[in-house]
Amino acid sequence: MTRSKRVLEVLTGLVMFVAGAAFFFSGTESSVMVMLILIQLGMTIRGFRTLFYYFSMARYMVGGKNVLYRSFILLDLGVLAGSLVGYSMIYAAIYLAALHAFDGLVSIFRANESRQNGAHWRMKMAYGVTGILIAIAVILGNAVFKEPLVTTYVYGAGLMYTAVLRIVSAFKRTRIVYIQ
Repeated sequence: MTRSKRVLEVLTGLVMFVAGAAFFFSGTESSVMVMLILIQLGMTIRGFRTLFYYFSMARYMVGGKNVLYRSFILLDLGVLAGSLVGYSMIYAAIYLAALHAFDGLVSIFRANESRQNGAHWRMKMAYGVTGILIAIAVILGNAVFKEPLVTTYVYGAGLMYTAVLRIVSAFKRTRIVYIQ
C-alpha cells in the first residue's frame, strides 16, 4: 500500500469514526432514516464502481462475470435500503442484522480458507465473529428489549469498529512478493 493510500485510509477511518460517534450519541428516530440513506448511498456507489470496473477491465478476465454479478447484487441491496426509508424501524433492524450476519459469515469462511492455506487469518476471523455478534445485538435489542433505536446505536458502534480496523490496517506492514 502506498503512503498516499495509507493517508487516505486513515482519513476515511477518522471520518467513519466521527460519523459512528454521531449515530451512537444521537438517539432519534430520524437517525434510522439517515442510516438507511447512508447504507443506500454506500451500496449504490460501490455497485456502480464495481460495474464500471467490470466494463473497463473485468470482462476480459477469468471470472469476470462474478464481478458483474457482485455489482448487480450491491445495486439491488442499495435500492432495497432506499426503499425501506419510509417504513417501520423493525425492517431497518432486520436489514441491518442480515447485512452484518452475511458479512460475518463470509469473513469467517474467508478466514478458514486463509488458515488452510497458511496465510494470516486471525483478523478476518475476528471481523467475522464481531459481525455476527452485531447482528445478534440488533435482533436482541429489537425483539427482547423492545427498543427500536438499538439499531442506530449498533450501526454507530459498527461504524466506529470498522473505522478502527481501517486505521489499524493502514499502519500494518505489507509484504512485497518478488516473482523471479
